[in-house]
This record gives sequence, C-alpha cells and structure tokens, in this order.
Amino acid sequence: MPYKDREAQREYGRNYMRNRRQDQAYIEKERKYQSEFRRKIRDWIDEVKQQRGCDKCEENTPICLDFDDSRCKACPDATVSGSYS
Repeated sequence: MPYKDREAQREYGRNYMRNRRQDQAYIEKERKYQSEFRRKIRDWIDEVKQQRGCDKCEENTPICLDFDDSRCKACPDATVSGSYS
C-alpha cells in the first residue's frame, strides 16, 4: 500500500535498498545474474560477427572482427598500415 507521505515512502525505499545491498545472498545473486547476462551478450555478438563476416576479406572468425570495418584485424591492409601490431 502506498504511503500518504511522499518523503516517508522515499526514506523507506532508501533504507530498503541500503540494507539489501549489504545482504550477501543478494550480492551473490546479482553477480551471477550480471555474469550470465554478459556471457549471453558476448555470445550474441560473436554469433552476429560470424554470420556477417568481414566485407573486405570474407573473414568470419569472431575474434578477428570488429564492428568498425576500417579496423578489421584480419585484413592485410589494416595490419600493414600499422593499425594493429
């Protein structure tokens, strides 16, 4: 049920989150969620890179590709020009 006093509601919310952030079970759950989320995003990006590949050299290894076409590690012209060592 909502508070009648807006300040009392805000104070309750602040105290609730302050206490929740100190709860070890919450911290572990949040770390697990964040790592799982990052892994899913990383897998999705690698899948997109593998499907699209490089427009210049037809490379489709995700580790060699960047979303910026001018910085493709696999393209010989990018490595010769000194963009990557």
